[in-house]
Amino acid sequence: MFQRSLLTCTFLFAAVAQAQQLNCAATAVPALIRSEGITERVGDIVLTCNGGQPAASIVTGLTLFSTSTVITNRVSSTGVTDIQVTLETSGGPQMLNTTATLASSNSVNISGISFTIPSSGSVSLRISNVRVNAWQATDLPVRIQLASNGPTPIRIDINNLTVGIPARGLLASFSSVFLCTQSTIPAPNSINFASLISAGSRFASIRLTEGAASASSFEKRQPGSDSGTRIAIRYSGFPAGARLFVPDAIAGTSATTSTAGGDLGYPANGGSYTPTAQGQLLLARVRNADVNGAGGNAAYTPGAIGSGTVNFNGVSEVVLTGGSGTATFEVMDSNNAVRESAQFPTFLAYTSSNNGTAAQGKVDISFGPISNDSVASTSAPVPRFQAVAPASDCQSLGDCNSGLFPILSLSPDPLSISAFTSSAPQVRYVRINNQGGSLLNWTASVTYQGSPGTEGWLTLDPGFGLNNATLRIDYTPGKLPAGVYNATLLIDAGPIAGSRSLPIRLELTDFTPPTSPFPVITSLVNGASFAAGPISAGSLVTLFGTNFGNTPPAVTFDDVPATVIFANATQLNLRVPFFGDKSTAQVVVTLFDGRKSPARTVNIVASAPGIFTPGVLNQDNTVNTASNPAAAGSVIQVYCTGLQTVNVTAKLGVEIIGSPRYAGPAPGFLGLQQVNLDVPMTINSTSADLSLCTGTVCSPSVKVSVKPAQ
Repeated sequence: MFQRSLLTCTFLFAAVAQAQQLNCAATAVPALIRSEGITERVGDIVLTCNGGQPAASIVTGLTLFSTSTVITNRVSSTGVTDIQVTLETSGGPQMLNTTATLASSNSVNISGISFTIPSSGSVSLRISNVRVNAWQATDLPVRIQLASNGPTPIRIDINNLTVGIPARGLLASFSSVFLCTQSTIPAPNSINFASLISAGSRFASIRLTEGAASASSFEKRQPGSDSGTRIAIRYSGFPAGARLFVPDAIAGTSATTSTAGGDLGYPANGGSYTPTAQGQLLLARVRNADVNGAGGNAAYTPGAIGSGTVNFNGVSEVVLTGGSGTATFEVMDSNNAVRESAQFPTFLAYTSSNNGTAAQGKVDISFGPISNDSVASTSAPVPRFQAVAPASDCQSLGDCNSGLFPILSLSPDPLSISAFTSSAPQVRYVRINNQGGSLLNWTASVTYQGSPGTEGWLTLDPGFGLNNATLRIDYTPGKLPAGVYNATLLIDAGPIAGSRSLPIRLELTDFTPPTSPFPVITSLVNGASFAAGPISAGSLVTLFGTNFGNTPPAVTFDDVPATVIFANATQLNLRVPFFGDKSTAQVVVTLFDGRKSPARTVNIVASAPGIFTPGVLNQDNTVNTASNPAAAGSVIQVYCTGLQTVNVTAKLGVEIIGSPRYAGPAPGFLGLQQVNLDVPMTINSTSADLSLCTGTVCSPSVKVSVKPAQ
């Protein structure tokens, strides 16, 4: 009898326990989360439970285990996280006083889940505010496994849920890159958005767009967060004297008027914002944020809904230290129903050091605050992000080929050259063009291949530029031995316009003495009068000789190159270089293949004038001739070379003209000089000899036809 009663009680206890056990189906709506994020909030997990005994007390617990990444909720010093559990019954939601303790880097134990089963026998448990390291998930879905671990076990039918899908949250584009040349770029006296635009200040625009993580990438501050979504902008590589300015507030595409510099499809405007129920995208600069974009306070806080439209005009300077600085912006409002973008200019002012070099500033953008603290933390900011450079947003916005952005295009000469060792320099050109919009800032540089000590045979001019230009490349073999030399020319126009690398090749062979005759200089004369004698630096001269070849040779005065203006086999017209205080110089003609003429000594003087024939123009710019004389009292223009243009006098017949109207360089042609003279009223002959003098040194005379006064 006793055994039968005990057996009956055992069956009764088992039946009651079975009736009280909840059967729970786990579900979750996966959240699109930012793959750059370290503390991304995943979708809520909902346990829908049935089969419980009405009025029964449930005391249970759960274990959450992330199979693809770590859990990064804020934790207390005792390891308790800020994960929340809510009981949902027909009577409404009720926050439970649970304790969610971090058991390991990827698991949490939730204890203290205590409730009474309602008469319906059904309840729901919602687990929310679970944060994970989406960057560590490497773009794989974030999955959570569930297990019951409390005194009253519950049965979980589905315990492996997808709760988050990582995708890039931030995309960006740049209209151009920053290039600080040797030219000063002034800032206006009054610095604000409108004055910088109206002054034509140089700037480059940045455009930010919500990425594949739908329209929730730009979030204003959410519960449990230390800030709204932040954008960390890091400037670097700027030279001394550079100053940068950014807006204090940025109105996005959903705002009343978008902030824009005018170079990315929107007219230039500081932007305006109106607080509304649905929200408008607004970013404010964060003052006093640290270098990672954490801390600080917003430069502007939106007013209440209905408070009216605000127009923005303020800018602030980015403090640069060693050419680097940061600017942080925080999302203060947004419209989660639409995908939003925001663009803004960074203005540049620059006081040149005039050292002839260019510096291309660099801009790095990412979500902020930036952190390497990739696990649960007691103090690291929430949210926080890896410093991941955004991909271009033009594909998402469909304007990659719209002409908004600069496009680098090159048209190079053949850059492979064959020459003899110790031969004269050769020149090639690369045409650089902007086939897009905005501004194309570019720099040019050379990287040499091969053994050390063989560099330096290329010279680039210029080394930087803006939009279209022609790059000159000088190949100078110098003392390089015979062999093949390779280099790479890099034209870098920044991340948007792109960069191009061009191979350069120089093949040198040893010079074999030619059977052809060497060049010989037979005479060197004034280029205007053809008079022999001394010459002056900077003047035009003519070399006569033999075997000058069919290709213009190089001419040097004491190894200083002259400028060859005309060349044939027997005559070279050139401009004498400036080579210091010398009284003589050795003139040498060098042919393309290296053959050199014997040196010829020439005397150098301060003034060796000569007048061109024909080289005298009347006042009406016609050539002075016997049938077209210059009237007495009119002005004649005399073209010459070699004249030291101080204390210039002229002799016209027996008349001395002591004060020319002008004596100096003739416009448009180096080495050519011009002297303007008044024809004396007292002249009484129809033809007179004219010479130009500096002190006692005078040019050979030329005939001038004159019409005496009546």
